[in-house]
Amino acid sequence: MEKQAGERANRLLEEQWGLYETTGNERRKPDYITYTSVMKAWINSGHANSSDRVNDLLTDMLSRWEGGDVRLRP
Repeated sequence: MEKQAGERANRLLEEQWGLYETTGNERRKPDYITYTSVMKAWINSGHANSSDRVNDLLTDMLSRWEGGDVRLRP
């Protein structure tokens, strides 16, 4: 996998959050599958900071879950 894969996946996640926040459409809301897919892209990218990015994603996911977002249950 190429090094930019994690960055591209992260941008898509941000876009998906933006679509959800703009439309309120639950089908656009990222879930745990979305997050784990982005994490895998970072892990497989071989990027020097991939472990930090995965940790940031996991922290965000857990924070949202603890805030009541049941779709992000780990």
